[in-house]
Order: sequence, then structure tokens, then C-alpha cells
Amino acid sequence: MQLNTPMDLQLEDLDVDEVVRQLGYENDIKNPNPRMTELLELIQARWNEISGICIPKAICNKEAVKAIKEQGLELMNGSILESKVLASRLKDAEDVIYVIITLGSEFGDYSNDQYSSGGSLDGLIIDTIGNVVLEQVLRQVWEALALDCIEAGQGISRSLSPGTFDFKLEEQKLIFDRINAISIGVELQDFGLMKPLKTVSLLYGAGRRVSFHNYSGICESCSNVNCNTRKIDGIELHTGMIEVTLVHPEQGFVRCEVKKGSNLLNALIQEEMDIPSDCGGRGTCGKCKVRVLTAMEISDWDSRHFHEGELDSGYRLACRHEVNSQTAVYVPSYDSRMDAATDGARSDLLEIGWNYVSSCELDLGLLHVQKDIGDYWEACRNTLQLSDLKPTVSALRNISALIRENKNKIRFVIWDHKVQKVQVQEIERLGIAIDLGTTTIAVYLLNIDTGEELGVISDVNKQRKFGADVITRLQFCADEMHGSGKMAALIVEQLEQMIDDIVKTKELLMEQVDYITISGNTSMIHLLLMLDTSSLLRHPFRPVIMDAININSSEIGFKKIHAAITILPAVSIFVGGDITAGIWASEIFKGTKPELFIDLGTNGEIVLGSADKLYACATAVGPAFEGAHISCGIGGVPGAIRRVTFEPSAQFETIGNQPPVGICGSGVIELTNQLLMRGIILGSGRLDYSKRDEHFPMEKDENGNIILHLQSQMEGKHPVYFTQEDIREIQLAKAAVRSGITLLLQEAGLNVKDIHKVYLAGGFGNQIDIRSAINIGLLPEELEDKVVPVGNTSGVGAKAVLLSGKPMQEMARFVRNVEYVDLSASVDFQEIFVYELSFANQ
Repeated sequence: MQLNTPMDLQLEDLDVDEVVRQLGYENDIKNPNPRMTELLELIQARWNEISGICIPKAICNKEAVKAIKEQGLELMNGSILESKVLASRLKDAEDVIYVIITLGSEFGDYSNDQYSSGGSLDGLIIDTIGNVVLEQVLRQVWEALALDCIEAGQGISRSLSPGTFDFKLEEQKLIFDRINAISIGVELQDFGLMKPLKTVSLLYGAGRRVSFHNYSGICESCSNVNCNTRKIDGIELHTGMIEVTLVHPEQGFVRCEVKKGSNLLNALIQEEMDIPSDCGGRGTCGKCKVRVLTAMEISDWDSRHFHEGELDSGYRLACRHEVNSQTAVYVPSYDSRMDAATDGARSDLLEIGWNYVSSCELDLGLLHVQKDIGDYWEACRNTLQLSDLKPTVSALRNISALIRENKNKIRFVIWDHKVQKVQVQEIERLGIAIDLGTTTIAVYLLNIDTGEELGVISDVNKQRKFGADVITRLQFCADEMHGSGKMAALIVEQLEQMIDDIVKTKELLMEQVDYITISGNTSMIHLLLMLDTSSLLRHPFRPVIMDAININSSEIGFKKIHAAITILPAVSIFVGGDITAGIWASEIFKGTKPELFIDLGTNGEIVLGSADKLYACATAVGPAFEGAHISCGIGGVPGAIRRVTFEPSAQFETIGNQPPVGICGSGVIELTNQLLMRGIILGSGRLDYSKRDEHFPMEKDENGNIILHLQSQMEGKHPVYFTQEDIREIQLAKAAVRSGITLLLQEAGLNVKDIHKVYLAGGFGNQIDIRSAINIGLLPEELEDKVVPVGNTSGVGAKAVLLSGKPMQEMARFVRNVEYVDLSASVDFQEIFVYELSFANQ
């Protein structure tokens, strides 16, 4: 906000109920009668007249406070604003903020004329409308001021106006000496009065030690506590409900009511605030960072994740706190747009052929020559010579109109042995292929008949707010009442919205979408279909279904789309349809030599083999390679560090060349490698505290954990650091992958040198520096020249099934040829895993 500069304010829709309340007819609002109807018509008529001449403006200025004395505020030039109430309200203020707001001279003159002409009722209505509008625009000004204070680390006090309590109206002159009121058409007259009418002046205090006060309206400045129209927002709420004010840099101020005792993170999720929660609200990841502007105790979890200065500023973990009193919370901006992998290196494998959804065209010329036909459907069936074909009700609803209105041909769309749609022959048939990932979702739009890819969009999976990994999400379903329903509804809504967005972007219609294919891991498919997930969490870890599934879109809750859906088959509970798609896209199921397929996403699946036999395993990588479980880890969002060098201090390359806000998976690998090369990380994985200097600044927290600062918070930069615990996460993840590779080779009776190629899938596979991965022990040295990044193979597989039935037939055959290797059941796993934890063994 620019100080001492006129602000043009937005004229909002009139709150008619509030006008009625202030006129004294509050009880009649819920019981309409002829008198109330007449009053509402008068209010609307007057508003129509004056809304064009009501031009609200405001101006604000700020001045440092020299001292707060018993009799008032002493300013830097020695002037004193005399008022004990003002001194009390602005206690601990570092600055005083002057505000003047007006509805403009035209409105003021018009209101005055109505009274002068004897139109007492019209004058009263217009005056009351002015009060309500003034309240609305004051809220706009307060929100701008409050946001400035919050971002400066200050609180904002309650307001006070000259002429209320013991704050004399004559003090108005001192305010006008410090603010350019004439620039918004406001003049100070005798006795401290202001012109035009419907102008108000207020003072606020701001400071780092000032408690944040929610907006409470003009009434909080008024000493007439017995006024019939007195209203202070947020004081009285429904029994058991608490008002929460959420402040966001982009979304502004959001007010909501939650049940007393509600979890603060759940309140943020309920209001669709973008906030990371990789651990699903267990307090371990430290990502749901908010700044509580009102008083809130410090939990043990807060102390683990924030230093003393942050705690004093109000930073708390949202997941570790309940809302038990009126609360205001600043939610930092979080860019959730993730750089998801959508390109697949094997798109050349796609071909068009028969698939689950077929179509046939009906020549209306042939149809119309038939005689003695009882109904339209019989005529269509006989002409097509498809006597066994049955129609759905949705197909029958528009068949007669289409036949009457079209001269040439119409198209029947068929799946599940039924005519599901009847279309105009000329429209383009669309298909949607979906890679339903744990972290990101990619949606591809294709022309089914030509195979042309018309577009692709991606987004962060919104289920991520319930946890970065599937186990956390499954646990949420187990612990939360209706958890599975919430999770399914969230993903279905997101998928349908993404499809709607990409279709509209291409100026096409949702009605044109006939077929949808979905590739995802077993857990994600269970969450999508709202299947029982309890068996996925405990031994013997048995899913409800792993076969391919064909359903109608309405069965999972799509509302705008009528299409067939095919879900790709899984290999096992831990090796899902996304890996089935990857096996197909990499073609290792056809190979004559042993090859490796590795997907280093959230779950870390590995497949080894050839046409003779395939072996698969899932490693306990966790989401470390996607930025989760790392202190400053984030996904592939703008500003994520993906390349790190030391020249001699840390230098970064970020996604989108934006200022660094955190570090993603590929950046974590490179950083670990750079620190190993320089001896900052020892072979054991310990940070060498003795190597700290200006290029490698390190400190120990109160628990003795070492923190390496890569970018300080100075000059407004986002702090980026790397901790001893982060290195442990990387050690666990890389040891899991290496152990998986070793045990699959052992199961197949092969040596690492026997591997012909290594297909590295996913966005992480595209971004990773292979040399760095080998240096930290993620991949064996012998594989360096054999690695082939293949991009989003899950998406490629989904597109292949969309265009032809052949890939699905091949998948159905080779999934039966895959032997799942349970690493935890191997007698050698623990020994191999412990060996691979060390960096010294690489």
C-alpha cells in the first residue's frame, strides 16, 4: 500500500439485510410482510439512484511513535495525541497509522439534499445505506493495512476515532496536518468536523509487540455501547463455533467458522488453502508452517521446527494446534504448481486399433428407405445388422431428434456391449489418458480416431494435503470417519476439473469425451474407486482387485462426462498399473537381454528381466526423492533448486529460474554429492562440523543436530538449509534402491554387468544427474553408460491403451509372467541394506 496516496476502493454489492437491521426492522427480515416488501423496494430504488455517485476513496499515512505516555501518544516531533483510551489501545505500538475514508462529495451532497427537502424516510434510508457502504469499504482498507503489517512482522491494534471516548474531536487537526486529505476531496471544518458527509477518520497502532486484532468495524471506535445498531464482527457466534480469520498474500482475508477444538490444519484444508502437509498432520515434516497472529501456546513440535525468533513471531505447525478461541492466522504463499513429467520418450510405440470403446456410423439414407418399422431403435439396429446390440437410456433420449435433424450420418458409440451414445457424425471423438500419480497427475487429451495428442496438463495431486506418501493417506482413511469418501471425492473432482480445463482450452466439448484410461499405483486406484483400503495397511497386504477394470464414468462420480473408463492392471499390491504401463513402454517384456526398469517416484519400483522372465520389487524409498521428508524439500515447483555447485559458496539453478524457495529431489542428489566430494559429508553420512566456514556455515540446534545453511533469510530471501536428518533420509532412500537392485539380480541369478540397459522413468529420472547418483551410491558404477531416461512411461501406457486394444492384451499376458520379490522376506536384505547405507562403500 502506498502511503499518503489516494486509494480507489471497490463498491461492493449492498448488504440489504444490514441496511434493514440498522433501520430497526431486523425481526421482520425472517417474517416478510407487505410493509417489509415496500421497504425493501424503497431501499433498492434508492441504491439504484445513488450507487453511480457513491465513489469511495481512502488515504492512509504512517508515523513513528516516540513514546506512549499515560495521557496519550507522543510523536517524533513532540506533538501529543491526548487520549488515555488511545494510549491503552495502541500500547506497544511502534507506528501510528492515520486513515481517512469518504464516500465522495456527490454522495454527501445528495444525502444532505434529501433531508433538506423534507424527504425524511428517503433521507434516513440513504443515510443508512451510506453507513453500511462505509463499513464495507473500511474493511477493504483495513485488510490492505493488516496485510502490510503482517508482512512487516507487525500486529495491528483496534482503532479509535477523534470524538469518541476521551479522544477529543479537536485532535482531528493534528491528523489532517499529517495526511493529504484534500487529494480525496476531504476538508477539515470548524470544531473538527469533516466535509463531505459520510467521511470517517481513524487511527491504528502497529508494532512487533502489538497483538493482532481482527477487524471489528467502525463500531469499535464508538463509545456509545448502548446503540441499537451497534455491531462488532466476530464477537458472537453460534454456540460451539469459533471464528477463524485466515490471511493469505494472494487469497486475501478468508473468514470461517469451525467447531471449538477443531484442528487448525483441517480448518485450512476445509477452506482450500494451499499448504503442504507431507506427513499428513503428524508433526514430523514441519511443512504446515503458519504464523498465528493471535495468542497461541508453543507446542513441543513447534520448538523442534522453529527457532526462538520464529516462535516469538508466532510461527506454529498448523497440524499440532486446536482452535479454542477467536484466531487469526497468516498462511504463507505456497506455489503448488509442480514441474510434472508429461513427456514420454516411447510415444513412437503408440498405434491406432480396435479398443474397448468402438463406434459405427449409420447412413440415414439407408435408414429412411425402410418401411414397416415399429420404432427408431429397431430401424437403426436392422440397418446396422447388429441384432444383439442393446441401447442405454442416455442413448435413446436423443436418437429421434438426431435422426430427424441430420441428413447424412450419425455415429453410435459402443462399450460394454451397449450403445452408450448417439452423436453427430462430424464431431471429433476425444479420449483422455490419465497418469494418476501419488504426487502429480498428468492428463492427456487425444483424438481417438487419428491418435493426435491435442494437449496435456498436469497438477499436484490434491490428496497430497493428507500426506505425501500413500501410507499416510491410507492411514487417514483408517483413522478418519468417512476418510475414504473424502479422499475419493477430492480426486474425482480434481480429475473432472482438469479434463474440463483441457477440453475447454481446445474449444471442444465434454460431450465429445468417449473413453478414459487411468494408470496408477494400486493404492491410488483403491482411493479413486473408494475401495476398502484397510487390507493395504496390514499383513497379508491383499488388495481388493489388481486386474484391469472397465467401468462407466458415472460409477466413480463424474458428473459432466459420460464415458467408458479402463484402469490398467497391477502386478501386485506394491507394483501397480503405472509400472505395468512402464514395463510395456520400455518393452523389457520383449527383450532378449536382461534390462532394468526403475521408477524413482514416491514408491521406488524396480523391474528386472527380459521376455523369458520378469522380477519386480518395491523399495521403501519414501518420498525423499520428491522433496518430502527433507527439511527444505519441495516438489518440482517454480523456485525449486535442481542443480547445486559450490563456487566457492553455494550456487543454484532453479526451476523457472525463480528465486530459491526449497530443494527438489534432483537438487538433493547433487547437493549430497557435492558435499561428499568436498568432505563436508563423511562416509558415515555425518556432517563434519569442523569444516564449517563462511562457505559452509553450520550451526547446532538445541538438540545437537547440525544444520548447514545454504541461503540465509537475510535480504528477504527464503531460508534454505540441509540437516543431518536430511542426509539420513537420503541414506535410507538410496540404500533401499541399491538393495532392491542387488536382490533382484540375486533372484534372477545375474550380475550387474549382465544388464544391457537401464530405463529410468518419471520426472526425477529425467532431471537426475547420473554421475551424482552413482557417486552417492544410488546406482551401481557399471550402469553409468547404460541409463536411458524414458520420461512418463505411465502416461505413455495409458495413451497406448486408449488408442488400441493390443497393449492391454500384451499387459494381461506379461503381468502373469512377473514374479514379485518381497524384499522384507529375504534373509539377505538386512545385511545388504545396512552395507548400502554408508557412503564410504561406493
